[in-house]
Amino acid sequence: MPTDTFTSSQKAPERWLLFWWYPVPATLLGAVLLCFWLCSETAASMCGSGFVIQQNGYILTNYHVIKKATRITITVPGREAVSARLVTTDQEKDLAILQVSLRNLTALPIASSDTVQVLDSVTVLGYPLPSELGTALSASDGKVNAVREGHSGGTRLFQIDANVNPGNSGGPLLNNHGEVVGIVVAKINSLLYAKENGALPERINFAIPINDAQALLRKVIPDFTPSNRQEVLTDQQVFQSAKGSTVLIVADQDETGSTTYSENEDNGSLARFIAEFVRAGESGSGEGQTDYYASPCDYFENGQCTHESILRELQDYNHKWPSRQYQLLGTPLVNATNQGKGYEVSFKVSFTVRNRGKAVSGVCYFRAQVVRSEDGFLITAIREKFATEGS
Repeated sequence: MPTDTFTSSQKAPERWLLFWWYPVPATLLGAVLLCFWLCSETAASMCGSGFVIQQNGYILTNYHVIKKATRITITVPGREAVSARLVTTDQEKDLAILQVSLRNLTALPIASSDTVQVLDSVTVLGYPLPSELGTALSASDGKVNAVREGHSGGTRLFQIDANVNPGNSGGPLLNNHGEVVGIVVAKINSLLYAKENGALPERINFAIPINDAQALLRKVIPDFTPSNRQEVLTDQQVFQSAKGSTVLIVADQDETGSTTYSENEDNGSLARFIAEFVRAGESGSGEGQTDYYASPCDYFENGQCTHESILRELQDYNHKWPSRQYQLLGTPLVNATNQGKGYEVSFKVSFTVRNRGKAVSGVCYFRAQVVRSEDGFLITAIREKFATEGS
């Protein structure tokens, strides 16, 4: 896993290329360049690549691409950029799974990397240097040059000679059947190596074998079974089959050092908590919804109030609008603060409320402060902004 120590080398007056120290299985390779890219001139935004692993919006990438992100945006070819949430990670293996609210995506077939041999033909897809070259998908082909075993049982890597550059991190490594056999992760830091050793290494790049991601994959695809295609494809066919499933990832960062929330077995499901909060809003009594709030809290932006005042306000609301429907739109955007114990959650809800004489529908935008308690989660502050249409 990469450490937090890095040096920087100026790319241009307004952009900086980050060089990270990364433990490589072969001692002679020393430090390598993790292939993500500072892709904004005015904000701390890192760019990388990823690929669709399931049609309902799950995407696999490198953990280092989104490590310190406070907002993650993904662009699927041919679609609008959308926000993504971080589902789960394996930091030791430098892997992460994201999810977007898009559906009917095309997932890439995933093979077993145990079948990969030296001199096998491979193709790399991704978005190298997007701020310099633009966001058109790039492809390069090459061979597997070696399988580098990790020290002390560490993660092994495929050494490949297909062109890899900053921005390629997290992109798929495909075999000649169009199946994913690896995740692009790094390249040799040629300038640093040449400075220290007097020789300039060429086209020494690395990918994580896809089998190292199987445990992570099964968290979102319990019945995952490796693909086993037999038809050999041309390079063009491999590209055409995978281009719609290889995504551009932009990971925004801020100066506070807050990190994006990751749902896993340890911290429970904050996303499900928010979905349940929205569903509870349809309760006729109002008491169920009130249980999700702390006392006192800042509710409807009208200052400090007690549990009783919230309940009273909700009862009045329920009396005025006895028929209500709510639906969570998209996926909540969650940022972790306070060393992972507090969260800032932004989410959007469509609503329709009715009484005998009137119906009002629209969209409500929420921003909530949430803390983790022994029994789950608790909302300590919430603000809402409405956009309504009366009828």
